[in-house]
Amino acid sequence: MLSHRSLIRSTGVIGFATFLSRILGLVRDILTARIFGTSWVYDAFLMAFMIPNLLKRLLGEGAISSSFIPVFTRYKEKHSSEELWRFASAVGTVTTLLCLALIAAGWGGLTYLGTFPLEPKAALTVDLLRHFLPFLILIAWTAWAMGILNSFRKFWTPALAPVFLNIGWIIAPVWICAWLGTDLKTQIYGLVWGILAGGAMQVLVQIPSLWKLKPRLRWEPDLRHEGVKEVGKLLTPSLFGLAVTQLSMTVDLYFGYFIGEGATSSLWYANRLMQFPLGIFAAAMGTAILPTFSSQAAQERMDQFRGTLVFSLRALSFIVIPASVGLIFLREPIVRLLFERDQFTAESTLRVANVLMYYSLGLLAYSGIKVLTSAFYSLKDTKTPVKIGAIGFLLNVVLNLILMWPLKEGGIALATAISSGVNFVILLVLLLRRVGMPDMAQLANTLWRVTAASLLMGVGCLWVWGLCGGYSLWVQVFVPIVCSLIFFLAASFLLRIPEAAMVLKLFRR
Repeated sequence: MLSHRSLIRSTGVIGFATFLSRILGLVRDILTARIFGTSWVYDAFLMAFMIPNLLKRLLGEGAISSSFIPVFTRYKEKHSSEELWRFASAVGTVTTLLCLALIAAGWGGLTYLGTFPLEPKAALTVDLLRHFLPFLILIAWTAWAMGILNSFRKFWTPALAPVFLNIGWIIAPVWICAWLGTDLKTQIYGLVWGILAGGAMQVLVQIPSLWKLKPRLRWEPDLRHEGVKEVGKLLTPSLFGLAVTQLSMTVDLYFGYFIGEGATSSLWYANRLMQFPLGIFAAAMGTAILPTFSSQAAQERMDQFRGTLVFSLRALSFIVIPASVGLIFLREPIVRLLFERDQFTAESTLRVANVLMYYSLGLLAYSGIKVLTSAFYSLKDTKTPVKIGAIGFLLNVVLNLILMWPLKEGGIALATAISSGVNFVILLVLLLRRVGMPDMAQLANTLWRVTAASLLMGVGCLWVWGLCGGYSLWVQVFVPIVCSLIFFLAASFLLRIPEAAMVLKLFRR
């Protein structure tokens, strides 16, 4: 069993690699915003990209891993090496065949749809989506390799893979888009080619680490394999469970489409900024904790399972709550520093900052859902997250319709934050009923202390920001951020938050 300290270290490894990916993600968004801003062409690209991006999140970051890892872990612990790699080969082969079939069907359907008269934005969206289709098989191969490596507790290379996707995207606005011409409608295809190149690099970078395991892989199109059937049974509800969660963002962008030009782009940029802290720690924790939960559940060590659950939620709150407060208080200077240049105007800054404030309110809920979902999957219960996710999705749609008119794109972000909070609470209550009630006093104690420390940090952050008003934008952003970290750690030690001492010990070692 991984100790809590080992779990944090594994999370740190994934978090550091994710941090590199997020930094490059910011670079790519800055470069992209400079060329395309919040134009209708970029709105069309985002609508087209939502499908492969949704599949990336479902397969690469969720369903395949969450259904494959528990079964692969059991095969690793209870079956021979020969049977283990036969199972892995069968899953890889069947996944490849399914992806090829989907690509062929999608290509035919979108090509036929493109023959109809469509308004310019819709026509461009359909054509871009057709070009994106090969990305599907690259996602599936990446997720399959990630699942194997994570099951062997090799987190570095899988976590580093998204860095190469961002590198491919960065190459596009730097070189490919300009090479294609000066018209935005032509240049936008450069982003597609860059993303496809990045997807290929994601697969290739994992091959050396996979090879070190000495896998005995082969072409194994065996749909009747017991393990493949078990993964299939887990995969279907996993897909629906993650789909209803990820579809919320897709639906947000779809509703933004009707608000007017720039709303979809504003939602995208704000979501990317919100994903920065979410990906660095919350997604890393969700990835690192799944093998631990799976091992504890397989060996029926439920006391340890409950302890790991509470510890992970406490650790999340220590990171995510102050990050949420920081994003809310410094949202406008952060957006201005990162994006406001060329086609990205001052008006764009105000719109994105407004959306970011509302998204940030739900940061703890987004993070907690990732951990709770991993816990359910490790128990081989993929139906409960589906049902609760469906409730959250429907609530999000209803709230979108209510809030988007008075608050525009900000209302869409607020709807997502509220529905995610409801989703998180219901999942937590049902999981505790399933595994038994741990000592929730520890979690409650951490939550109120971290919230108090974060609010104190926020007050100090505003004070420092006011002092920096006459200096450059870089000073107005980075000095308050550095001071906020100092204020938060000082308040954490003052309020005796245990996680603060643990973080300090980890850095000392």
